[in-house]
Amino acid sequence: MARPLPNYRPRAELPSLLSTEASPDKAYLDLVDADGEPATADSGTYALVNSVGSTVASGACTVDGSVLESPALPTATMDLGDGYRERWSFVFGSETLQIERDAIVCRYVLACPIGKADLTRAMSSLDGSATSRVATPNLDDAIDEAWLTIQLRLIEAGRRPWLSTSAYALRECTLALALAMVLENISTQPAAVTMDLAQQKRKEFEQAWGRVRLTLTYVTGEVGDARKAATPGVTWLRGRG
Repeated sequence: MARPLPNYRPRAELPSLLSTEASPDKAYLDLVDADGEPATADSGTYALVNSVGSTVASGACTVDGSVLESPALPTATMDLGDGYRERWSFVFGSETLQIERDAIVCRYVLACPIGKADLTRAMSSLDGSATSRVATPNLDDAIDEAWLTIQLRLIEAGRRPWLSTSAYALRECTLALALAMVLENISTQPAAVTMDLAQQKRKEFEQAWGRVRLTLTYVTGEVGDARKAATPGVTWLRGRG
């Protein structure tokens, strides 16, 4: 029998988002060990269970480094909404281990609105070809961490990122937070200089976050979509609907 192992976990602690627009879609699990380093399983299997406990799809995983990829999923024929549960079983040596994760079948998966080019355009010294280049941490890691933070903020504030159709509204705050994270980890510049810049970017992030307006899509059976403006941040935490 598969058992949980506390030494391994998913890299991102978010629900698995499965898109009907990308059907057949696949789920991915990026495994890390207790130190946060990539962990490569020998093999794995996947099962997707719905809210009443019935198995919707199952099969063997493809292992690509630390990433497990599920078999193709028939998302176009699945009901939209949450209540799904993924069961990932994977083998490390002689042990079979298991991780369970919430899954949501949605129409759209909100994509990160920035990339490395956006960071280097905003701060040219981060560009490897620039004469004023500084030694920086991995820009992709900073972008991934900033985007994860913003999605978690949305969820904690009672908003569901997978219902949003306006990723562009999150561009400014994502860029400011990613730049702050990069600056906080630069070690080749005077600490006071980079920390002042980092604090400035953190401030810009909070200001941008307060200005965000999202369009959320709600599924209403066969009637279609109703779109509603939403304001993330502290206003939501005070009970705004």
